[in-house]
Amino acid sequence: QRRVRGRCERYIILHIWKIKCDVITSVSDTGVKFREEGRRGTQAKYPGRKIGALQSNQTAHDTSFAYVGPKLWNCLPARLHQVEEFKKFKVELSKWLMMIPDRPPVPGYVRGGNSNSI
Repeated sequence: QRRVRGRCERYIILHIWKIKCDVITSVSDTGVKFREEGRRGTQAKYPGRKIGALQSNQTAHDTSFAYVGPKLWNCLPARLHQVEEFKKFKVELSKWLMMIPDRPPVPGYVRGGNSNSI
C-alpha cells in the first residue's frame, strides 16, 4: 500500500499536469506558469519566499499548493513532462513513484530532512 504522503503528492502532481495541459485552470491568482528548460523538460514556476515575512506566513507559503505543486512537478523526470494523455501520464507517474523507497519516520531514529517525500 502506498504511503499517505505519497498518495497526496501524486494527486498534487496530477492536478499540476491538468493545469499544464489546460484541462483545468490554475487555482485563483496563484497562476502556475510553465517554461521549457531543455534537458530538464517543462519546469513549473513557483512563487518565491518573502524576505522578512512572519514565520506563520512562511509556513503558509511553504505548504500552499502554488508552492508545493510546482516543486513536486520539477522533481519529475523530463520524459514524464512530455506525456500528453492523462491515462498514460497516470500510469507512468505511478511506475516512477513506485521506484521511490518508502521511508516513514521511525521513533528514536533521526534522518536528515523529510525523507518520506519526493
